[in-house]
Amino acid sequence: MKRNQVWILLPFLLIVGCTKPEPTVPTPSEKLEPTIPFPESIKIILPSADLDPEIAAFSGIWEGSWGGGFLPSRLAVEKIDSDKAQVVYAWADHPYGDFKGGWQRFIAGVYPGGEREFARLEFGTAVHFTFSMDPNLQKIYGVREAGQERHIVTMTRKNP
Repeated sequence: MKRNQVWILLPFLLIVGCTKPEPTVPTPSEKLEPTIPFPESIKIILPSADLDPEIAAFSGIWEGSWGGGFLPSRLAVEKIDSDKAQVVYAWADHPYGDFKGGWQRFIAGVYPGGEREFARLEFGTAVHFTFSMDPNLQKIYGVREAGQERHIVTMTRKNP
């Protein structure tokens, strides 16, 4: 009788021991804060006092996550005038390992707002970014376009 029990138990142990546990998706409170690579050489230069306040409001460091928390990113507007801005765009590692985090410095075009739109920054070629200022000057809304893909983000200002 004991010998039969061993043969019944052995296949069960082999099956249990060889199967991978199902991956669990962490809840938002369990997720680790991802690291966003960022150059140490960031220097925010205050905009000219006579610059349109809606454009000047871009100056500083902004953070948000694309796709409602999917990919944390940071935008530093180091220097801005009425025509262009020097910006650093940084992103965390892709959550599924598709790419590593990094950063890149760009010269962005600056476009003042009008009657029906708000001031915006645009940069990038293969991947095109547009960031528009919120009417209260406390948030920016970003659109990332690459081919047929389009993603959105809301960023808030970070204290230096």
